[in-house]
Amino acid sequence: MIRPAGDDADPNRAPARRSSRVKRIIAAAAGVTIAAASLMLTGTVPAQAATTVHTYAPTGVGGGTTTSPDQASTKYQVQVAGTPVQTVRYTANRNNFDIARFASDSRTPTITVTLPSTTIDT
Repeated sequence: MIRPAGDDADPNRAPARRSSRVKRIIAAAAGVTIAAASLMLTGTVPAQAATTVHTYAPTGVGGGTTTSPDQASTKYQVQVAGTPVQTVRYTANRNNFDIARFASDSRTPTITVTLPSTTIDT
């Protein structure tokens, strides 16, 4: 009888099966351990406590300049994670829109928009 060389030549295959079964059990245990560790590392932090908001100055302010051609908007007020953000009205170059500019370190900050004389229903 001709036997192939290597592991296939071993007449007793049971230890190989036990070995692979042990390896699968060890791999499964390692996977569960890694999953549990990642869940512990991704604990939930309240959005308000972890959110930093940076508001931008009106156009032209900075570098020693304290005035801007921008005008404060009276249409609405904005708060991001409890921080007031200045709203600016743009009418130069035939534009007619109001914006609020900010940056946040949160992917989902709480943004509150208030219109003084209008009810927002959608």
